[in-house]
Amino acid sequence: MNNIIFKNDSRFLGKATSIFQKYYLLIIVLVFISSSIFIGFVYYRYVFSPVQIEPGAQDGKVRYKEDAYNAILKNIDKREKRFTESKGKVFRNIFSEKSGFENK
Repeated sequence: MNNIIFKNDSRFLGKATSIFQKYYLLIIVLVFISSSIFIGFVYYRYVFSPVQIEPGAQDGKVRYKEDAYNAILKNIDKREKRFTESKGKVFRNIFSEKSGFENK
């Protein structure tokens, strides 16, 4: 059973190598052209296109959503208020020996 599999493989490999030997220059040229097209596409997509088309304000004016901006400002004010209120608090030192986490 194993000999049949290996015989089929050797015939296939023999045919494949003869095809590669016969058309090696054409295969190399096709691989070169296809890789050049792929590299050109990647260059256009990620380098050329973002440079040419800049997203954002094209007429010189900055536009934003005022409700989202106000929500962000309220959040910042709330955090700042919490931060200033916490300055006067004295917290327990959890690393001292009297912290309540002694080894018993």
